[in-house]
Amino acid sequence: MNNLKYQKDYWKSFITSSQEDMLAKDLNSSWDENSKSYSTPTEIPKPYLDYIKQDIKLIKVIDFGVGLGRNQQYLKSIFNEVHGFDLPEMIEKYKKTASKDSKLIHDVSEFDDNYSLLYETTVFQHMPPDEVIFYLTYLSYRTKYYFSHTRSYNDFFRNFKNNTGGVNIYHLIMATNCWEPISFSNNKINSLNDETHYFALYKSKNKNA
Repeated sequence: MNNLKYQKDYWKSFITSSQEDMLAKDLNSSWDENSKSYSTPTEIPKPYLDYIKQDIKLIKVIDFGVGLGRNQQYLKSIFNEVHGFDLPEMIEKYKKTASKDSKLIHDVSEFDDNYSLLYETTVFQHMPPDEVIFYLTYLSYRTKYYFSHTRSYNDFFRNFKNNTGGVNIYHLIMATNCWEPISFSNNKINSLNDETHYFALYKSKNKNA
């Protein structure tokens, strides 16, 4: 439990105290200080998009853990609506540079009921497991598909001194019993010590339309 409290306190402290450029670089190294923008989004593999488009229209997406907007322009090129979700402290930071048409939210009550996709890249790997399960369960009733870019393990309960332990991300997702696995980009999903990130696509068991 000490590691869980440390992780949460560290992240909130980091958000509120860091300069925007330093924070942006830590979130992703493709941040350019001159243009105040990111150059490299995390793209959804075309086969995943094609699979989703066979079933539904790409109308609305949740950019979960929007940060400072690294993936916003990319998502806006694909979806009609892009909703960015993050902690209140991060949303306040991002509002300073976000475009006027950006819909930024920080409370679950603000989620709509009909999203095409939950888009999450390297976010759940840093969140408390109970919160990961809560959000994935809650959003399974509002989102038809879930795209993930993650490493195999979650930071919480991990022993960083000897690089052991942790909670497996895939096992957390399966524990919700809300998502059906569709595809994985590699076979590292069951590891607890592999740093390789992989893509995954899931379909909600709770949202039919």
